[in-house]
Amino acid sequence: MINQDNIKAWEQIPFEEIEAFGDEGDFARQKLLNPAIFKLLGDIKGKRILDAGSGTGYLSRLMAQKGAEVTAVEPASNLYRYARQREASEPLGIRYEQKDLGAIDYKREFDFVVANMVIMDIPDWQTATKKCLQALKPGATFIFSIIHPAFEERSDKEYDEKGFITVSEYLADYEIKQKYGYAFHRSLSSYLNFLIDEGATIQRLVEPQLAEELPGQSRNYHVPNFLIVQCGG
Repeated sequence: MINQDNIKAWEQIPFEEIEAFGDEGDFARQKLLNPAIFKLLGDIKGKRILDAGSGTGYLSRLMAQKGAEVTAVEPASNLYRYARQREASEPLGIRYEQKDLGAIDYKREFDFVVANMVIMDIPDWQTATKKCLQALKPGATFIFSIIHPAFEERSDKEYDEKGFITVSEYLADYEIKQKYGYAFHRSLSSYLNFLIDEGATIQRLVEPQLAEELPGQSRNYHVPNFLIVQCGG
């Protein structure tokens, strides 16, 4: 599979589902990913940030509302159009570009690059990651989040029924069919060693946990669903 194949699959998401995603994203983003990412970002007023794989643009808007100067890149035409429409109706000064992350060509321009739940959906993730690192100013920070590759069972209901996560074929690379398109399983060492080989300095790993155990969300309290990596370029 090449990048364009998965981009076309993501373009099948209907407008109603895009709109229903909300101003702060779904439950996982609201309760787990967003708080952890903004804690890592700190004070972003006046900072130049690249939202790499911006989707509906929800995170771009949240960062712009906190005073950041945001550039958002999204390849899927439906998601890109929606984000542009939101910017037209609610201007925040966000610059949107429709591009594959593997084709961006920023050089040392940004204080932060954030790729939120994107890298694991890109077939050629190495090129995309390299492009994100190249976009960082000296001493700047790259933050990305992915489905936790060690605990990839996706059904919270199954965890509630069994009380544990099943892990199999961890060391293999393989595709995971989603409702729209594919995600790709890769080992944690694949991601981290690639960053190290590219000269990045790994600064922090975050496995977000719910503040309290909630009905139907026991898995997110006991076993991490996501992994966030912060590194310096």
